[in-house]
Amino acid sequence: MVTRGGHALDPRGELYSEDNVRERLAMRNLMQELRTGGELLGGPAPSDRATGSCSRISLDQFLTRRRDA
Repeated sequence: MVTRGGHALDPRGELYSEDNVRERLAMRNLMQELRTGGELLGGPAPSDRATGSCSRISLDQFLTRRRDA
């Protein structure tokens, strides 16, 4: 759960929480520093069909849990 009761899934189907949002922001900032310094080129791998399927399954599971709660 994200602050103020919001919920969100990332494009790969993982549910965001207060804890993993902090971790993701820290990783995003680190990767940006590495790219700016020229130590890292590019970004994340492109999404594929399997990623889309995982995302849809995760969303369906989340909505089912919320409906049943």
